[in-house]
Amino acid sequence: MLDLTPEEVRRLRELADQIAMGTQGRPCWLTGARVTSIGILARVSDWLGDACGHLDTSPDRPGPALLNPPCVRPADHTGPHLDADGHSWDNQDRETSQ
Repeated sequence: MLDLTPEEVRRLRELADQIAMGTQGRPCWLTGARVTSIGILARVSDWLGDACGHLDTSPDRPGPALLNPPCVRPADHTGPHLDADGHSWDNQDRETSQ
């Protein structure tokens, strides 16, 4: 990964998180920005090891919950969870964002 200061990493993650959440449910022309910001979130979260990590365990999500990717948003985020595939959900029910 790049040689970034902790402040630069924090700002990069905040920006990627804001873009990802801001493009949720928007028209198709924002798909590229959303995919890129989710990719940044996933890489920064993996690099720092402090992602939320919440799994979508709702009954309408097919397959075993442990095979679903975890939330890549920062551990202290507010609002819906978001995985590296672009799916979002809250703690009560499932919502597909793409």
